[in-house]
Amino acid sequence: DLTRDESLGEIEVLQNAVFGDFNPDGTTLAFGTNEDIINNPIFILDMETQTVIKQLDGQSGFIRSLRYSPDARLIASGSSNGVIRVWDVQSGNIIHTLRGHNSRVDDLAYHPAGNLLASTSEDNTTRLWNLQTGDLLLTIPVQQFIAPEPLVSFTPDGHYLIVNDSRILQIWGIPQD
Repeated sequence: DLTRDESLGEIEVLQNAVFGDFNPDGTTLAFGTNEDIINNPIFILDMETQTVIKQLDGQSGFIRSLRYSPDARLIASGSSNGVIRVWDVQSGNIIHTLRGHNSRVDDLAYHPAGNLLASTSEDNTTRLWNLQTGDLLLTIPVQQFIAPEPLVSFTPDGHYLIVNDSRILQIWGIPQD
């Protein structure tokens, strides 16, 4: 509680917890751990009870980034091996495995409509993915990788994608359907 300058609580997790993302209404928190290079689970925590209510298994490589979709139906996770997985939160199933990056995926951003995912990587690229098909739509070269700064973001109206490229912000127009 910021008014009392104290934490509301602590949640004990396995070693190497990776902060994730709150769902849009703040009722759950998705986070991962980096215990095992083969399988690193994603946990979904109920914020009211502070208990884990779901575990998503199948993320290979260390989890580097994690984001809820705007409607909270999907979670995307980016890993140290360049693979992105998109999960259906309700079923716990992986609905897309997105391959294309050659190095760790350090930031992810959903388009406000939830139909596109932007990913940026240490391989000096930002990629734009169609989440209905899992297809790669665009690869944007980045001059200099500068993690851990926020690297990619959509404007709230979804008309633009902003890519942090060292000392330059690249601004990309997103066609509206």
